[in-house]
Amino acid sequence: MLLERMRGGLYGFAVGDLLEWPADACGQSAARMRQEPGGCAAPCAAPADASLTLAAMDSLCGGFDMQDLVRRFSPGWQPGAHSALTRVLPLAFFLFPSAGTEVARSPCAMERIHAVSALTSARPDSLVACGLYVCIACGLLAGQGAEMAVRQGVLSAMRYYLECEGGRFQRELCRWIGMADTQTFAGRAPDGTDAFRTAVHCLLCTQTYPACVQRAARLGGRPAAAAAGSLAGIAYGEAGIPAQWRMCIPLRGEMDSLCAKMYAFCALYA
Repeated sequence: MLLERMRGGLYGFAVGDLLEWPADACGQSAARMRQEPGGCAAPCAAPADASLTLAAMDSLCGGFDMQDLVRRFSPGWQPGAHSALTRVLPLAFFLFPSAGTEVARSPCAMERIHAVSALTSARPDSLVACGLYVCIACGLLAGQGAEMAVRQGVLSAMRYYLECEGGRFQRELCRWIGMADTQTFAGRAPDGTDAFRTAVHCLLCTQTYPACVQRAARLGGRPAAAAAGSLAGIAYGEAGIPAQWRMCIPLRGEMDSLCAKMYAFCALYA
């Protein structure tokens, strides 16, 4: 089941990343995917975000090595040009076997999340968003429902930031703590400018992968769709993503290989 959720997370991210990809990169399939669960019969061109996420996954399959991660991100990479959220998605897979749903109880784990996030953006709001994202993703990997994963992930991360980070993130805590009230948060559509908040909102207020990622694409475009797609992909698994959408995914063979390697690495901690 864990392997299926890992593949679901990577596939889900990749599909979400394609929903706002230009039509000339994938014919008319991206436009059709926004409206219906189908419409693509061949792999599309791979967006840069997907390549960087897979580079992080490949590095982590051999353990956490910050120098190697920096080296893999360097070619053609510019700080701030890509979403930090999708950079840390593989970290959820890497940390889950040893930390489970208690990632925020490990200062070392949280520092690693922040270090990888800082390769893209070191702003406090980005660091906190990445910490919350990994905590929620680990809850979903454990089989928790969306509401429980969000509520527990937010509350555990907030305790970490209150206890371990002094006043550095105080302003950010006020911004994020409202997400723990999952029913209220799900009922208020965000303005779409914050990809992570939009992704969590869509995860909470929908019941299927297609509904989640399509809503995120409409509200927040490609960054929100990619973040929502990764979380919904973990929640609903590979099978929850329409087969025709999965056929659109570039680098599927590489994704499958990396998931198998990560699963084998995780088995060492089981």
